[in-house]
Amino acid sequence: MVGSHSSCAEPGERGQCAGWPAVTGLPATGTDGSPHCPIPLASAQGGKDHPISIVKWEQSLLEEADHAQAIRNGGNATHRRDGCGDGGSGIDQGQVLTTLEVSPPTAALFTVAPGNTAVLTIVAKDQRGEVMTGLGSPRFSNDNSAVASVSLDGTITAAGAGTARVTASLTADGATATGTTTVSAQVAPAAASVNAPELAFQPQSVDVSMGGTVTWFIGDIHHTVTFTSPGSPASVPEIRNASAARAFPNQGTFAYQCSIHPGMHGSVKVH
Repeated sequence: MVGSHSSCAEPGERGQCAGWPAVTGLPATGTDGSPHCPIPLASAQGGKDHPISIVKWEQSLLEEADHAQAIRNGGNATHRRDGCGDGGSGIDQGQVLTTLEVSPPTAALFTVAPGNTAVLTIVAKDQRGEVMTGLGSPRFSNDNSAVASVSLDGTITAAGAGTARVTASLTADGATATGTTTVSAQVAPAAASVNAPELAFQPQSVDVSMGGTVTWFIGDIHHTVTFTSPGSPASVPEIRNASAARAFPNQGTFAYQCSIHPGMHGSVKVH
């Protein structure tokens, strides 16, 4: 049968708890002079005034030993126990919101889809760099609405060419942390070129504005530019030491490949 106790020992008495230093490796009082020993003095010493079972005593010592290890590892927690003045509120880990990590830290966007949005990921951390959860949703703002907008869920959408800074802010228990990401938005160019000197298209992906033109320069090895996406222009037949251009009147992403050499592929993004 687990016994109960009606009150804790006085502060001066707690410091005399013989079991506390031996089990936890910490002094009976903390650096602020507060007593560590959570067990009533009479109970800790096996007295009759406040009987407590051996099971309860051992459980308390084990819990305090775990906390002592946390303190030795740089923690800053405060123990509170049932019947010792807190009404059973458990352990306060002493976490303080300190930093807000925003990723990506930079976002390069186009003013028109595809590639005109980015979704931010927010991670809150305490003074020890540990992740904090359950703090609610951050607030977002940006300093240039002509360049980008940001939604409640952290989705950035480009609106015009230029740069903007998006700020995330979160407040927890009176502490506020912020983080930022820099957005750069550009208008897609009217023309782009792709080289194929050997067995790869370089660059593998290019961007042009709607109605723009892409030119392929093929070297000593013969290749084709065979489109595989609906709405694509006509494919380029096998050529060698030559070039070919195609206009893209439709918006979207258009994949292509070389039908002669498996693994050679690329894409054109039309904005």
